[in-house]
Amino acid sequence: MQEQQIDRCRAAVAAHRKLAETDPVRHLPELADALTELGGALWEAEQEEEALAVATETAALYKGLAEVDPGRFLMPRFGSLVNLAISLSTVGRLDDALAALQSAVALHRQLTASGSTGHAPGFAAALTQVGASLIEADRFEQAFPPLAEAVNAYRCSTDPNGFSPVVIAAALTNLALALCHLDRAEEAVPEAREAVAIHSELARHAPGQFMPELARSLTNLGLALSRQGDTGEALTAARNACNIRRTLADADRERHLPDLARSLTDLGTAAFEAGELDEAAETRYHAVVSYDELVKAGREGFRPDLADALVRLALVHQQQENLEQAFHCQRYALNIYRSLAEDDPGRYLPILGGVLYNHAETHAVLGRAGEAVPLLQEAVVVHRRLFLTHPSRYLPLMARVLDRLAVQLTATGQPGEAAAVRKELAAFTAATPDVIATRS
Repeated sequence: MQEQQIDRCRAAVAAHRKLAETDPVRHLPELADALTELGGALWEAEQEEEALAVATETAALYKGLAEVDPGRFLMPRFGSLVNLAISLSTVGRLDDALAALQSAVALHRQLTASGSTGHAPGFAAALTQVGASLIEADRFEQAFPPLAEAVNAYRCSTDPNGFSPVVIAAALTNLALALCHLDRAEEAVPEAREAVAIHSELARHAPGQFMPELARSLTNLGLALSRQGDTGEALTAARNACNIRRTLADADRERHLPDLARSLTDLGTAAFEAGELDEAAETRYHAVVSYDELVKAGREGFRPDLADALVRLALVHQQQENLEQAFHCQRYALNIYRSLAEDDPGRYLPILGGVLYNHAETHAVLGRAGEAVPLLQEAVVVHRRLFLTHPSRYLPLMARVLDRLAVQLTATGQPGEAAAVRKELAAFTAATPDVIATRS
């Protein structure tokens, strides 16, 4: 059915293109309309690259038409920019999508000033989609303006009922997340609460469709409350989100297990921050089990998440003075990070250095100085590599590792080796004492 629709649209475009060659004044608007319909059909069929090509041509056509007759073509020009921004964000061209949106924002204000408001809901949807794509790319500062513009369009509208609650809830929860990452948690909390309220109502009528979105809104609310310092209410929000994820995973484990694992991680953090260490330990254990299940099912992309979950669980065990359990978690995580650092040293070598140091410290506290030494020696090798890439950043960490290695070498009866390490440490300290003093 979709292919038949696309074929009809293509035929219409070809016909109008031929007519426009002989009489552009009359037929270019019809060609632009036909391209708009084709772009929509391609979008529905998820033929994203061709949809983008069509959207680009459509926007160019309407730009020329609006320059000649703005009264007739300003609104279609605006719509073509909105469609272009959506297409660009879908294929990951976020900077180009932002540029298209900026042009659309200017036209939106021009249209609003002239009394036109019917375009606002569609505009909010485009702003929300581009903002959400930027959030997924961790570009929170750039995500904030389009998301704030979407929410503002809704709140300033004389007909807010014309806006899709699905779009507005998505804009609100993503705006809350952006604000959290911009250290504006107090502003994020009310936006997150409103998103939860809308998603709760949507989920009440269509739970199968909107329960995952409600869980996401609750997660973002928990983050905002945590950043604001309200750890008790943050824990409640995280528990509610996790309960939803558990229910969804019970119904379709393969589909929802990744989200459950992430939700368990968030709940473990909320419990840890609230001082509920037993709940944090239990929750983080289940996060480890979930990520381990995903990895064993062949989903290798979750290995970093498994390693991170193990490190987080080890930290709770350390707080509870369960050092043997912490030791086993660290050892498992260390093996994963060694492998990850071989494949992507830029990303994982710094983490590997920290895990090596912490695992050595656990050995030392357990009275196993002999086992701590080779781990610290490996950590020295890692930090030397890091020091060569970013001296000022990694020199303090290098000095810390060398100092601990000297201590453990002395404890294991290797004074000569300890003296050599202290000599290297002294050379580093003498070379840049100010850096070490400010970073230590």
